[in-house]
Amino acid sequence: MKDPKLINGDEVHGDKLDGDKVAGDKIVVSPGVGGMQDSIGITAGRDVIYTADAADSEMEIVNDYLARAAATYEARMYQLVARPAALPDQPYKFLYAFEIEDTDIFFGQEAASEALYQTVLKDRLTILHAKSGAGKTSLLNAGLSPRLIREGRLPVCARAYEDPVLAIKRAIAPSLGPWPELLPKLTLHEFLGLTCAQLSRQTQELVIILDQFEEFFIFWPERHHRQPFIDALADCYDDKSLPVRLIIALRKDYYSDLSDFEQRIRNIFHNQYRLDTMTRQEAQMAITGPVAKLGRPVAYGQDLLDTLLNDLARGGMELPHLQIICTRLYEALAEGETVITLTSYEKLGWAKGILGGYLNDVLDRLPGKGGSIAREVLKELVSSEATKRVLSYDTLAARVGVEEDAELDSVLARLVDARLLRRDEVAGEITYEMAHEYLIEEIQGWIDRTDLEFKQAEELLRREVANWHVHGTLIPRERLELLYVQRERFRGLDEETLEWILRSALRADFAVENWAKLVGEVGEKPLLAALGDQREEIRRAAMRGLGALWGIQEVSRLGSENDSVRWEAAKALARLGEPRAIEPLIAALRDEDSDVRREAAEALARLGEPRAIEPLIAALRDEDSGVRCETAWVLGRLGDPRTVEPLIAALRDEDWEVRQAAAEALEAAAGAPENLGNSHVLEPLIGALRDKDRGVRCEVAWVLGELGDPRTVEPLIGALRDKDRGMRRAAAEALKKCGEPVVEPLIAALRDENRDMRRAAARALGKIGDPSAVEPLIAALQDEDMFVRQPAARALGEIGDPRAIEPLIAILRDEDSLVCWEAAKALRKISTPEALAAVREYEDEAQRKR
Repeated sequence: MKDPKLINGDEVHGDKLDGDKVAGDKIVVSPGVGGMQDSIGITAGRDVIYTADAADSEMEIVNDYLARAAATYEARMYQLVARPAALPDQPYKFLYAFEIEDTDIFFGQEAASEALYQTVLKDRLTILHAKSGAGKTSLLNAGLSPRLIREGRLPVCARAYEDPVLAIKRAIAPSLGPWPELLPKLTLHEFLGLTCAQLSRQTQELVIILDQFEEFFIFWPERHHRQPFIDALADCYDDKSLPVRLIIALRKDYYSDLSDFEQRIRNIFHNQYRLDTMTRQEAQMAITGPVAKLGRPVAYGQDLLDTLLNDLARGGMELPHLQIICTRLYEALAEGETVITLTSYEKLGWAKGILGGYLNDVLDRLPGKGGSIAREVLKELVSSEATKRVLSYDTLAARVGVEEDAELDSVLARLVDARLLRRDEVAGEITYEMAHEYLIEEIQGWIDRTDLEFKQAEELLRREVANWHVHGTLIPRERLELLYVQRERFRGLDEETLEWILRSALRADFAVENWAKLVGEVGEKPLLAALGDQREEIRRAAMRGLGALWGIQEVSRLGSENDSVRWEAAKALARLGEPRAIEPLIAALRDEDSDVRREAAEALARLGEPRAIEPLIAALRDEDSGVRCETAWVLGRLGDPRTVEPLIAALRDEDWEVRQAAAEALEAAAGAPENLGNSHVLEPLIGALRDKDRGVRCEVAWVLGELGDPRTVEPLIGALRDKDRGMRRAAAEALKKCGEPVVEPLIAALRDENRDMRRAAARALGKIGDPSAVEPLIAALQDEDMFVRQPAARALGEIGDPRAIEPLIAILRDEDSLVCWEAAKALRKISTPEALAAVREYEDEAQRKR
């Protein structure tokens, strides 16, 4: 058993901790610090894992995935050097780089391999640099990596500098099913720490190889965009407990660009190895060594070998030159021949003929349009900086513009067979790149100025896309202007990227209409979203874009700088009844001109669109009273239950026209057929009878009366007690409109202890005119309060029932003259001979008294 380990002060034996797998010699659990470590709490290093704040379940999933990934990767690496060497079918690699499994035919670089190995062991970071074509990749793969693997140092080769952290993760943990959700969020430091914790004891460390690193500087020309990866790499380098070495390999003309790392890695140039051109002796070994491994005896004639080495020496000994020439010479060897002769070399055109003619020979042999398609493919695979670049099949298909996929597939297959292209699969996506940069010099001659300018624009777009994915930024205006010139040539862009470009154009307010036309219907979503932006210029740009996209000129004109143009546009859209104009009109409710806002509200009312309700409700708070007034009218016509409470609030508006519009709108909204009997409409109206503002209470009572709903009776009767005389009158008027359902409650109210209630009830019963109220009103003529007897007498006159004649004649002698006067008026309305005679007698007596 291993010695016990301390974890937060506790001893732990064996390899288990709370059911989690433990790898390495020591585990320390403590809080993470900074960045992702605050939430995930992982400190990289094989022997140290911090798991403070992360959910156990998420970390278990990540650790399980990385355990499987690490085991798979280790098995693959160790198998590459453990399997017995097979006799090669082809002794040379032509334009392809040597791989780990090609160690047995990799000759001429033994000294360089040993020197590089010793350099790598000196420090945790090594810089390998050489001129283009010197064979850096082959040296790393076939010269260095096998020796590293045999000593338990596993190489991890990564090359995808749009996102180098992601490239390293994918190199170690390719798809074993969907990635855990947490895995992409891990920093490089955290990821390598967790991965190293899963390695077996056979593995000492990982060696991260960043090959062709010049692509990083080409792809990210601005220093501040490079900084996140520089920091990520420096964090790994600084952690001495992390069992990781780093190798950066790049062309010598980009060597000085590594100074960008000096602020974080001060000794970036301290440990470096320069790969020089092969010596004559090394070149001879590279020529003769591979054929010696064949199953049949093959040799070079001495005169050919001397000539070949002399020719190569004149131009500098470069591995791709040697590989091309030797491949062609070997392939020209007739069946049964064992000696490659000078004559064969002469027939092939010597070194110049072999090196210069192969590419064109391959293209000329392609049938039909194959040659021209191949040239377009190869042009696409060259960057504006004359370097190789990797493109997906889909991107190539979009750029080359071949009508039939089968035609492109055939060309790509032939180019791969001819060893001009390398085909690979990355994260389930098929990619292609040129086999070697040696081809670029010839291909550059096919690229004209127009092509070069497009390549520069395309590479700019790729950088901006990568920057967006990493930092979430939009494209600045000055770069949009550069992209704009080439916009028609951008093909194969996905929906998400197209939307992002259009959002950038909106933010910069640059050529939005043309970008909208370019992206088509894909642009509708970001344009509609931009209509909700707080900034006026963004909303107007979005309207212009939608107008161009939809072909509705009036929408575009809503974005005009001229107030009257926008006003006319809103009117026109209302007449058109165009449903797609809803969102632009909603945005126009925030227009700087009040006339435009009013017209937009009117247009939305005519269109009758439910989506407009909430924006119109917000417009009830507009600073312009005219807009508020128009909006209130509009909301009433829409008849939506959601409008009731905001309209009630509008009854308190400082402007009387707004209050009046709100009152009428409430009647229309509450009385809409779909809202009749709707408690969501009635409840806020009934609640508003208790509003502190008298005017609101009166208007609401009037609206409730118009509705005539039985549920309004009790609240309106309650309103008869209101301290305000006008409100009591309004409630009575409202009750009158309610008709028969309120008669009995009003009759009961005639006996209420509150004088004002009895008075209002009498008045309301008179206006209703129901005969069943006659007897209760006659009884009210005896009320102790004159202000109740008066409306009771008036009510009896309005009903006009003869039963009231005698009681009314009786109170012609009431102690209050106003009561007598009301009784006389009531009798006159009843108009029977008896009633009229009593009135004449009352008037004569009154005359005598005067």
